[in-house]
Amino acid sequence: MRLAGLILSAALSASAATTAAAEGQAPAPAAPAAPLAALGRLGLPGQDAVLTSSPGRAKPVQSAPAAALRFLWEDSRSLIVIEPGAGRLRTAWVITLKAEALHQIAVAYRGRAYRDQNGAIHVDAHVVDRKQGMVGVQTANWYPDSFAFPGGDRVVAIDDQEFARLNGGTVDLALTPQDGEAFARLAHLARCVNEECF
Repeated sequence: MRLAGLILSAALSASAATTAAAEGQAPAPAAPAAPLAALGRLGLPGQDAVLTSSPGRAKPVQSAPAAALRFLWEDSRSLIVIEPGAGRLRTAWVITLKAEALHQIAVAYRGRAYRDQNGAIHVDAHVVDRKQGMVGVQTANWYPDSFAFPGGDRVVAIDDQEFARLNGGTVDLALTPQDGEAFARLAHLARCVNEECF
């Protein structure tokens, strides 16, 4: 799992560039050119769209597009890969690293992705079995997070426990299958981490 964490940390390191520069540290390698170009292909509502339900709690209306979305939220850095497929609910792989331990995977688990009636993409993780469906160094004390992408580059997270609170974040990389090898690499990595193939 440590090897997986190091590989994923490298894949996510570009998102640390802005934070490092703000803190006077040497920036991480730059993100690929036009890292958010694929957001336009996802058909999300506009930046000011309102999320009408908690992440992962809206009724699934249609399938979510295949995508890899990397984002910063609270003190975490996450990658979600939504698999291509058929049906209204798609497999979504969620991987989260904590800022203080980027070389380790805090948690990884499978969720289900879909669109709500307003076009927002949801990744529902409250279906995850905490004892069997999660991997990573913090599985014992982590409740799976569900996410919503209501529009623009915004992401909203909620952890799935009784008195959960919402956290906001910002997408800093979006890829779709049209991005070829870049998308395929992240999709393969997300599958491997969750299925513990390292």
